[in-house]
Amino acid sequence: LNRDGGERRLNVAVTRARQELIVFSGFTADQIDPNRTKAIGVQHLKTFLDFAERGAVALPAQERGSVGTLESPFEEAVAAELEKRGWTIVPQVGISGFRVDIGIRHPDLAGAYLAGVECDGATYHSSATARDRDKVREQVLRGLGWNIVRVWSTDWWFDLEGCTERLHASLAALLEESRRKQAEQQESEATIQWDMGHKVDPIDPLPAEEFASIGEPENLSLISEPELVAAPVATVEHPSAPGAVLPAAANSMRDSVPMGGLYRLTNLSAFTISPDHFYDFAYRGTLRTMVDAVIEQEGPLREDVLAQRIARAHGWLRTGNKIRERIDLHLRDFDRTDESSGSFLWKKGTVVDLLDYRMPFDALARRSIADIPIAELAAVVVANKDVLEQSDPALDLARMLGVERLAVISRSRLDEAIDRARRYLAST
Repeated sequence: LNRDGGERRLNVAVTRARQELIVFSGFTADQIDPNRTKAIGVQHLKTFLDFAERGAVALPAQERGSVGTLESPFEEAVAAELEKRGWTIVPQVGISGFRVDIGIRHPDLAGAYLAGVECDGATYHSSATARDRDKVREQVLRGLGWNIVRVWSTDWWFDLEGCTERLHASLAALLEESRRKQAEQQESEATIQWDMGHKVDPIDPLPAEEFASIGEPENLSLISEPELVAAPVATVEHPSAPGAVLPAAANSMRDSVPMGGLYRLTNLSAFTISPDHFYDFAYRGTLRTMVDAVIEQEGPLREDVLAQRIARAHGWLRTGNKIRERIDLHLRDFDRTDESSGSFLWKKGTVVDLLDYRMPFDALARRSIADIPIAELAAVVVANKDVLEQSDPALDLARMLGVERLAVISRSRLDEAIDRARRYLAST
């Protein structure tokens, strides 16, 4: 791809599929630095990987830089104020008529945009039916995945400082939300290959010196990598591993963890699933029944996990905003608890402060710390009060749950569970 004509080779490679293309890559788009090469093939590869990972949102934000200049003094003033506050701006980002006036670079992701700032400037005033056309244009941009923040000239002229601060606050909130979702995605998408109860090291692991065994608390390093709760796993008859038994260490944990039954993934294969009718009004009954089945089987369940279950059942690898909005229509009859890792859905009237830990039915049912309600984690602590006497209770709790590497985010969540357990014990 670095050579002349490399872009043609890439084109051949990615255009042969007629129905579906699955990309396997050892690196992501944001790891390609466009400033280190002028090869068109490499530039196109970056764009392609970005599209494969993020979907349609990548199309208007392809790494082409600015496709125009600021079109009005108003846009110039807005851009200047944003730059004063540390934002990196790019004017007129996008393709054809669907451009944003000012693109805000994402500070964490190379080549990506955090948001688009729309000013009621030249595009707005030059349109014959300006307001209607501007609304349609904004809807298209949002449909492509852009976060649109609008600035009105009248607000700007009468209250420049206040308007600028509100704009800055909106962008800061979007950045915080983006970082939270990235952290959650890293936590939930961590995969561990499993073979007869043995964990296989992931490809290209961290250097050994960057983390220690969880069996050595004094040497444990805090790393921002996700982990899965790998044990305890209940002994069950399983087609892929008949008669499989647990290591002695995992079996011994079952005596110290309060048992609340088994956590099983919901089997949705019995439903008449139709991706083509997902957004139809007539399909709402089917969708509602599927949501009820998942909550009945797995609740309390993190809302993001529910959306993933429904999306995967329909054959979709991504869970976009439109899918979530459709699922959200059927969540009104469930109780909800907001936690640091997201919202958890409970069957009506079942919310409790402590909930016995549900052991995974099999390897596929193992949950990350982010996906386990605080009520379950706190129940483990209450049942093992000696954990609170340890020098590092979070580490001891992680070891009890079978976590081999403790991520920073997970440690914070375990600390929440420990605090709840302390309050409960103090009140009894």
